[in-house]
Amino acid sequence: MKRRFLIIPFLTLAFVLVFTLLPVSFISANPGNLAKNSSFSDGLGHWGSTSGVSIDNEAAFIDGDDDGNWYGIWQDIDTSDKNLTFSFDYKPEHFGGGSQIRIGFTLPEGTAEYYGIDTLEWHHFSEKISTIWADNYGGAKLPEFVKIQIWVGVDGDAEAYFDNVRLESSGGGEAEEEEVWVRDHEMQCWQVWINEDNAFEFVFVWEYYNNNWVKIYDMAGNEVFSIDMPKGGAHFTADLPDGMYTVKTFHEAGHILQEFVIGKP
Repeated sequence: MKRRFLIIPFLTLAFVLVFTLLPVSFISANPGNLAKNSSFSDGLGHWGSTSGVSIDNEAAFIDGDDDGNWYGIWQDIDTSDKNLTFSFDYKPEHFGGGSQIRIGFTLPEGTAEYYGIDTLEWHHFSEKISTIWADNYGGAKLPEFVKIQIWVGVDGDAEAYFDNVRLESSGGGEAEEEEVWVRDHEMQCWQVWINEDNAFEFVFVWEYYNNNWVKIYDMAGNEVFSIDMPKGGAHFTADLPDGMYTVKTFHEAGHILQEFVIGKP
């Protein structure tokens, strides 16, 4: 009984001393998030920005222009940790022709990106950087690095809100091998049919983060239709006259993934 009595006051005293000596900022901090000012409570502090960027209700509002350029914000983060997740909340307000959400990160060896989001509601994006990199570089593992630049924005005539832009570390330094997803299927057409509007309707699967090209040619070899499908939106219609057509799909220029013939009377 005496031993129990002696230990309890000692542990209680140690607990009180530790939390008394620690600064409040340390107690409340989230050591997993490497991005500074991720919720924009300090305006655009710690973020680089293009034109067309402002703060609205403590969210970054990015207003693009119909000139084909990228508008957005970025932050350089010193870290060599590969076990990272890139996440943020977003709400597009407007999409003009060909515009889109475009996000990603940059390392000395290259840039990995994701784009094509076109929903007009608040959503949460979260993905491991090892997965984004592997999908952009044919399953390659993350290279060694000491700094990463994360960025979010819009391409062309689009407007969107971004909030809680975070780069989270789960600790452990090196990314675990089993967490690196390696693509084992090329993008392919799953279904094609003639819909009630007498147009060809396509559904594709195993699309990439970007460069999901489908081109359609008439029997004389003339290109009559072309689309770069966004990831998560690999479903489209092609309203073409009656006849026979050749469909070709690409991810890398010059490398045909599929080639097949469709037709309608």
